[in-house]
Amino acid sequence: MQSLVSHWLGFWGWEARAITVSRMQDKIVETPDGAFHVVLNAGRFSGLTLFTSVDNGGTWDRSFQFENSDLFSTAHLDLLEDGRTLTVSYQGANREVFYQTLSYDAHLANWSALTAPVTVFEAGQSARVSLPNHVMGVDGLLYTLAVGDAFFVPEINIAMSADEGMTWETSDIQLFGNLLVSVRGISTPDVTGAIVATDNSLAWYDATDPDAPLVEISENGSFAVLASHYSLTVVEDDIYLANITTEDLPQVELFVFEGATRAWRELEVQNTFAAEAYVQISSNPQGHLYLTFDDFGDSTLRVLESLDGGLTWEIEAEIEVEDRVFPALTRMAAPEYFTEDLVVFQMVQPREGSDFYGVSAVTVDVDADGSVLLEGLRPAREPVRDHMSTSPHPWVPGEHLDGVGSLFERSVAEDTLL
Repeated sequence: MQSLVSHWLGFWGWEARAITVSRMQDKIVETPDGAFHVVLNAGRFSGLTLFTSVDNGGTWDRSFQFENSDLFSTAHLDLLEDGRTLTVSYQGANREVFYQTLSYDAHLANWSALTAPVTVFEAGQSARVSLPNHVMGVDGLLYTLAVGDAFFVPEINIAMSADEGMTWETSDIQLFGNLLVSVRGISTPDVTGAIVATDNSLAWYDATDPDAPLVEISENGSFAVLASHYSLTVVEDDIYLANITTEDLPQVELFVFEGATRAWRELEVQNTFAAEAYVQISSNPQGHLYLTFDDFGDSTLRVLESLDGGLTWEIEAEIEVEDRVFPALTRMAAPEYFTEDLVVFQMVQPREGSDFYGVSAVTVDVDADGSVLLEGLRPAREPVRDHMSTSPHPWVPGEHLDGVGSLFERSVAEDTLL
């Protein structure tokens, strides 16, 4: 059992429904200065917004706001090897997809635009373009993937760029016989491919082999209304995948793509854990694996650790969360990769007298010894709702938000609980 600290983060918004709607998109990164960065949806007046913490999750500042996004927008982040360049693909207010590059100033703990948003998929290209994500291929091409539908037939939207995202060539693939589809690109040093998840199966496409067929990973589909409750992390040449199945009683499945064999296999876990509704797999520089999952049956957030490539798992932390939002399966997020401390976000119920949900950030020190420590799960005071109903941009970049309040608040009355 390891030590952890829980904090409330301090910002307010309305109907921000995309905090953790899709776990297959990565929304959290850590820069070399130890700062955490998370993209959340601040609602109809602010849309997609980056928040940064330089004190291990204790306080948060708004560090960038994305143009032309709304309360339905989602995003995917990828921090480049230089540790200061962030590439972002996100869904716009008119259901188009944008790609943008940001630069990080560690002294100011703030992001600025290196490039203006570039349109990858035009509005109206598909009846519904969502869940965008991107990956740099081993062939030097940049890929952006999203899902849409054409006359109620799900399709995968694919875009390729040979000039670092300035121009794009697009295509699409229709997937007949499926109701739900999500797709996620991923790269190792030797392989670029994509996970194709439906309500019927999980499959793998090896983009480095143009003649490769779609290879089935699992005969079980992925859970939730977007078939998106799976997550990925890369350890050297291997890709690890955690999935929640679409069975009557959802189960956790674990798979590994071994770079040496270029093949997927299921991990036969020696000591099992309770199958829940939502899981995030993460890794650190030592190659250790972490599973964070939300047991809404007994109001517990659990973090498990594996030191042997996913064969055995031990409990790293257990957190009692009594004021969770149901269904909690869409309200938890953790990073795919972290260096020292694992930060986990979870949406929780409004406080007494408030009409807004909150988000708590729990920082897990995976190297520390001792018992679980919870501090400040509930805010000390109500945050000020600064111009929430009148200003489309309530804050200026770098403005400090109420650190002892909740980072994230949203309207209960119009919440859809995806």
